[in-house]
Amino acid sequence: MDIHVLCVPENPFGKHTKSHLQLDPEFAQDILTHLLSCGKYVTSQDIVDYLARPNVQQKYNLKHTVSSATAKCWMHKLGYQFVKNHVGQYVNGHECDNVDEYCQLDQMHSWSHNDLMEYGQCSGCQVITWFHNESIFYAHDHEKSMWLQHDQSATPYAKGEGISPMVADLNCDGYIDNDNILGQAEEAIDILLSDYPDEDHVLIFDNATTHLKHAPDAPSASKMTKSPSHFGIEVPAKGLDGKTLYDPSGKPQKKEICMSNGQLPNGTPHSFYFPPRHAQEGMFKGMVTILAEHGYGDWSKVRFECKKFKCNPAQEGNCCCRWKLYNELDFVNGKSLLERACKACGFQCLFLLKFHCEPNPIKQCWGHAKYYYRLTPASKKEEDLLHNMLDSLDWITIQEIWCFACQAHCFIDGYKKGLDGKMAAWATRKYQGHWILQEGIMKEFLDQVAPV
Repeated sequence: MDIHVLCVPENPFGKHTKSHLQLDPEFAQDILTHLLSCGKYVTSQDIVDYLARPNVQQKYNLKHTVSSATAKCWMHKLGYQFVKNHVGQYVNGHECDNVDEYCQLDQMHSWSHNDLMEYGQCSGCQVITWFHNESIFYAHDHEKSMWLQHDQSATPYAKGEGISPMVADLNCDGYIDNDNILGQAEEAIDILLSDYPDEDHVLIFDNATTHLKHAPDAPSASKMTKSPSHFGIEVPAKGLDGKTLYDPSGKPQKKEICMSNGQLPNGTPHSFYFPPRHAQEGMFKGMVTILAEHGYGDWSKVRFECKKFKCNPAQEGNCCCRWKLYNELDFVNGKSLLERACKACGFQCLFLLKFHCEPNPIKQCWGHAKYYYRLTPASKKEEDLLHNMLDSLDWITIQEIWCFACQAHCFIDGYKKGLDGKMAAWATRKYQGHWILQEGIMKEFLDQVAPV
């Protein structure tokens, strides 16, 4: 049988005309310019919406816009790639080398479950703990994936992008400072004294700089002079109404005040200024004189401060005057404005561990609310953002809040028993629903987990 070699027929499909993007470089450049103007979170929908504009269609003789699939293909042709942000990494950082060591400090054990109960037994009243916290819901919390140009790479997730109402004591007006915190604490104290006068109350705050602010005249070695001088603390000048005064140029006026008294090792008050009828009356004594009055002898030949205040730990604080005074008890144990305000009303004020959200049940509520928040439709309008935020908070049930409170107490009890962050997380999962952990929890972890 003869075999005739036949030509393979050509496929009539696939010979499409080139897209408008390839035929018209000006059209492609116009779309690229528009994408660059859309900001960081650009999407393929931006192309669809742009080509739906009447002026754009008229300029390029278009009858209709492109589909979403075509827009995605054009994004790749224009040099974009679709990537996902590095979830779990944060620009501001949440872990430090000294976190576990900090968790073991005795001063942080004072608000564990058993110690709070003992605090109540001393006064014969029930102890109620009140946690304070705030959270910010950002407009771009929905954005976990994004289009980037090929020469860029995904960056760690950064906080603080987009419109951001803050939730703090039913306050949604943005960032708050120490004055706002003090106002919220005073308002809470008034309510508790009025409605719950028969209980002992403990107010618990985050270990944040805003909450730990000291009075302007609090003892501090940061700007002290070594020798006697006219040293004073510069603070804003305020009028009789408590408002800051400004000079004709619009700058806040300043005034100098004296630093408040410290405390000698025997507990007596210690003034940092020479007394009346002294040859240097009213002048600052200087660090050399202050150290001598603390019983450390003559420090006049010791350097004023190590370079950039980076002292050698091996010298145990004997390297410079500033470091020696910086570690004195009356400088280290100074009370913050928040602690003073609570103590003045008979309330106890405690601070949470640094860099850990687990001991704060409200922090866990925020995280759960943001899970619901990301299920709501994304929007850049402030009224939509506020509505979605309030709805997300309403979706949290009282049972979930109980679970978060139980987990927080379990974490703190684990830290008190010597566990680090990893061990405490394991123990909390294993003994879910327990307020405290058993005594042999450290040995149990080492027997079951460490060998693996």
